[in-house]
Amino acid sequence: MQTQREGKIIESERERWKRDTEAGKKKKISNLGDRAKQHKREMWRDAKKRQKNREALRNSDTPPQSPDNQNAEQPRSGSSRQHLEGKKQSRRARYKLHKEIAQLQHALTKERKLKEKYKKRLQRSVKQNESPRSKVRELYEAEQGRVLWELNEATGAIAQHTPHEQRNFYYAAVASATSAFPFMSMR
Repeated sequence: MQTQREGKIIESERERWKRDTEAGKKKKISNLGDRAKQHKREMWRDAKKRQKNREALRNSDTPPQSPDNQNAEQPRSGSSRQHLEGKKQSRRARYKLHKEIAQLQHALTKERKLKEKYKKRLQRSVKQNESPRSKVRELYEAEQGRVLWELNEATGAIAQHTPHEQRNFYYAAVASATSAFPFMSMR
């Protein structure tokens, strides 16, 4: 219960707070940033703990009040031994489970990284090497196959003509082959 003097002090502090917030000297918690809010709330928690400790110390120094009714049950002070032991066991179990979850998450991330590593390795091995040399080789093989096909077609067509015409067809086919592949010249 507050006395009149305490009420006046609290009221004057509220007025001072309003003036300071309106003047911009102090900020409301809603106007603070996330870290500042966190820091402010932490300070409030610490202050509340200190206040509770002071009150507990003050209450332990004062003698207990005599009960109005002798038959009324006394409230139990503190927790029972079994309750504390149960709390301790549940805390241990929770710690154990959190530790196991962390280990499993670590193992899972490790396995995922390995999977990605081997997946990438497979992709690299399957992907053909697109170097300039391999492109040239591919073009050469395709052109060589085309020329051989043309030669086969030409020789089939040549067989139907006279020997003089056959010779002319043959020279034309060889000339087209040497123009496609200069290193295959007949000299």
